[in-house]
This record gives sequence, structure tokens and C-alpha cells, in this order.
Amino acid sequence: MLERLLGGSLLDSVVDSAGGTIAQQVGRVLRQGGRIVIFGMTVASQAPFTMREVLRNQQLIGQNKPAFSYCL
Repeated sequence: MLERLLGGSLLDSVVDSAGGTIAQQVGRVLRQGGRIVIFGMTVASQAPFTMREVLRNQQLIGQNKPAFSYCL
């Protein structure tokens, strides 16, 4: 559906808070050298990144910051 909405255009970057298989899901609409930024893992605790994405020079950037901190 996203491919149809973009009309052949490709995205420079994707920002995601769910995690999971985002790299595989957006691979067809993310330009070569594009970036996927993940700042949460609400769907899955892993975000697989395959050789297909590596060969397209796509980058997976993550942020591992707790939503809250404890004061002792």
C-alpha cells in the first residue's frame, strides 16, 4: 500500500517505534543508502537486519533510552 501511495518515489528515512521486522517491511520503499531509526520495541524485542539491507547500504540506527529512571 505504501508503494502505491508513494507513486514510485523512495523514502530517505523511516522512523519507527514498534521494532520487529521494520527493515524487511520498508526495504522496497527505502532508497539505497536510506536510514531506519528505531526508538522503541513495542512489537518485538529484535529488529532483524539482513544482508539485503546491507547490500543496499541501508543503515539501522537505534536509541536505547529508558522511558523513566529511578531515583535512589
